[in-house]
Amino acid sequence: MSGLLFTEAQPAAPSTPNRADIVCFIGFVGRRSTPLPDRVKRWLQDQGWRPHGTPVDDADPVLDVPVPLESFDAFDQLYAWETRPPVPHVFPFATWMGAAVRSFFRQGGARCFVVRVGDPRPYAVPLETGETPDNSEQLGQLLPGLAATGTTPASRDERSTWKGLGVMLGLDEAAFVCLPDLPELVADAAIEPAGLAPVEPGPEVFVECTPEIAVPPDEVRQISSAPACFESGYLRWRAAAHHAATFIRRYRPDAQLVLALPLPSPALHRDYSRNLDRAVNPLGLGQSLDEPNGIATAFLQLCFPWLVTPGTEALPGGLEPPDGVFAGVLARTIPELGVAHSVGRQILRSVHGFEPDLPGADLVLDTPGQSSPALIHRVSLLGPSPDAVRILSDVTTSLAESHRPACIGRLIAAVLRTARQLGDSVTFEPSGEALWQRIRTQLERLLGDFYAAGAFHGAAAADAYSVRCDATTTTQNDLDNGRVIAEVRFAPAHPVGLIRVVLALREGTVTAVSAPA
Repeated sequence: MSGLLFTEAQPAAPSTPNRADIVCFIGFVGRRSTPLPDRVKRWLQDQGWRPHGTPVDDADPVLDVPVPLESFDAFDQLYAWETRPPVPHVFPFATWMGAAVRSFFRQGGARCFVVRVGDPRPYAVPLETGETPDNSEQLGQLLPGLAATGTTPASRDERSTWKGLGVMLGLDEAAFVCLPDLPELVADAAIEPAGLAPVEPGPEVFVECTPEIAVPPDEVRQISSAPACFESGYLRWRAAAHHAATFIRRYRPDAQLVLALPLPSPALHRDYSRNLDRAVNPLGLGQSLDEPNGIATAFLQLCFPWLVTPGTEALPGGLEPPDGVFAGVLARTIPELGVAHSVGRQILRSVHGFEPDLPGADLVLDTPGQSSPALIHRVSLLGPSPDAVRILSDVTTSLAESHRPACIGRLIAAVLRTARQLGDSVTFEPSGEALWQRIRTQLERLLGDFYAAGAFHGAAAADAYSVRCDATTTTQNDLDNGRVIAEVRFAPAHPVGLIRVVLALREGTVTAVSAPA
């Protein structure tokens, strides 16, 4: 039938800064030659990542910009995730980024961002080359400003520096951030696959001479080694984790960093539980983030062990870091149960193997007096249970027991994200009792919504939360600097006592002056 056909254009997905289930994956993956969808182009322009009035190129490489995705198919259309440059005589591997995003959606995630910082390089196994690859350039692309990379740190005031992790400065929508490539970039060892036991030779017999027959090509993907760390590799990883967690705490306290703990070399002593609180531990879990060598903070969540899932045979060593799976469970569970609930005991989909097998000492829930806590208290562990494979613990690396449950950090982050709108609404308000009353009213309404959703504990609202914003919280110096201070106290549903957060409202933003470390 002839005529005109009108097709309604799909609007760009709106920004949803108050959602607590959106993850940002930052790493290395190739860009396909497929055109950038119109809805992504509009979103990039609406959010300021591309200028208005100038058409966005179909072949835009989308380097160091977030791309919103709501399905793995959408990711697959834009990114060559299933391959990276091969080395001679080795099949090309899939990318860590591709594995993480695939697992995120497989576990039930609904929306994520992908930040492409460059193309992946060929996989170089330290034990096969005899030396540790120099990955400082890639580490600098991933973590601008990291020592020894010679890169410029990301600055809130200079958008041109928003690269790698710095993209989070302009991505209020993301509640979590993952760096799937980090374990490989710090690796200085490898774990050889178990392989197959050699076949016992048969008895010697005489056979007729036969012509030589060429061996058919092996159609099975080549056995490979997984990246792992000696102590020096863990020290590099610790420096990177410290840098990334410090950035999140300073610039994005309404988000959490979720990282995979690198695999240990078989030659390295793996008694994590015994060494967690020793300052010399290369993991850095025995010192707070305020120490030069510490990574213990409520803003960092570590996941372990590594996993076997459908598709991991295309990855080095046939193993997958657990951060993508864990992030997917977070994204699936938070909308169902609420941000204040733990994701512990949640079932893992399509996970059928773990590396390494954790000893019983790492899973002890009751810590004897004067003893270091077991690994399960400081690292979010995944593993088998009597009825299914599940998340065994949902914890941050914080040294403070009250801030160790990860759901507490997520709840505080959700309060900060939601309160940010309040900063926008009072930017140009004159200071005084009327402004303080308006802030108190809006914060109480905000906390009331959390209380109604079951995030706080208390027989009545007055028992669950309180807000103070007046001349006792805001000094004249604060007012002279365009800042209003509000103190919020609430009792989380998780039994850890009372949490106190001091919010600073200034120039349309809300930051936490006093919050978990």
